[in-house]
Amino acid sequence: MNVFRVTGARNRAVLINAAALTVAVAGAVFGSSEVTPGIKNGIIFCAEALVPSVLPYMIIAGFAVKSGVNALLGRLLDRASLFLFGLSGKCAAAMIIGLIGGYPVAAKGIEALYKSGAISGYEARKCAYSAFCAGTGFVVSFAGARLTGSAEIGWAILAAQIISALILAFVNRFIFPEKNNIADYNSFAEVKLSEAFIESVSDGAYAAIDMCAMVIVFSSFSGLTEKMPLLSVILEVCNACNILSENNNIILLAFAIGFGGLCVHLQIFQILKNIKLNKYLFFLYRIIQGIITSTLTFIFIKLFRISLPVFSSLSSQPELSLSGSVTGGIMLLLTGVCLIFNFNKRGD
Repeated sequence: MNVFRVTGARNRAVLINAAALTVAVAGAVFGSSEVTPGIKNGIIFCAEALVPSVLPYMIIAGFAVKSGVNALLGRLLDRASLFLFGLSGKCAAAMIIGLIGGYPVAAKGIEALYKSGAISGYEARKCAYSAFCAGTGFVVSFAGARLTGSAEIGWAILAAQIISALILAFVNRFIFPEKNNIADYNSFAEVKLSEAFIESVSDGAYAAIDMCAMVIVFSSFSGLTEKMPLLSVILEVCNACNILSENNNIILLAFAIGFGGLCVHLQIFQILKNIKLNKYLFFLYRIIQGIITSTLTFIFIKLFRISLPVFSSLSSQPELSLSGSVTGGIMLLLTGVCLIFNFNKRGD
């Protein structure tokens, strides 16, 4: 018997995993001098910016679903949401929390709704393609005020990204026709306030740990992307914001935030692993959202005459190691492509 014979999807998945592991190890070897500083910077970013700006909203999203508050808000939004987006009010409520709270927050709300039986897998998928936005704290405080030295730029990018997400949600109404999207508002079992709070904190904490782990892994290769800003945009949004703000490239920075990067995409795939999300379609949506976000940001900057300051605030940032190799960066990109391919095989 030939042990190397590929007999099915399972064996192909193993080969893809082996290829991804080989590429990742090779990338780490070629870029070993940059890995340690990248890990340090990833930990600093998680502690100073990511956890404070995302964890509270993840807890709020979980609590809103578990306590029944989301159902109450959903009743108020139901008619408008069905008319504009072809989604029940419960999905609209989860989207609103996510658009304020950050990339994985809406996904966490959608997952909780689906897990509780409040929405179908079809509606969960339909909502997940457009419910994608960086949080207010990340965009305004970190990317705007801290990196570029202008909170106004952060607000412009945030507004552009929220509008782009709503545009995609509206377009989804025609791409994905309604299919029994009338929500059952009596589907939740009664949960005590204390139980809902404890479960929400626990779920949010676990999700935050997973999120930080992914960010740290991708940050370990941040030193490989200085000469390839587009690669940093594809891989990890936090490092991309650092690099692009140094280059005064606000429009590409806006695209990076709208796109999110593979690091964020993989986090969302993990959260929504049970709803069979089409990973290729999700990736296409993120490209479109990045384009809309950058275009609207350019319009807002011109319309409201927002000045572009000199980025002197960067001197107070933890310095990223930015000397890297093209070979290592390409290897890391191939790893990401392998991961996307494998996730889609497993999910669909």
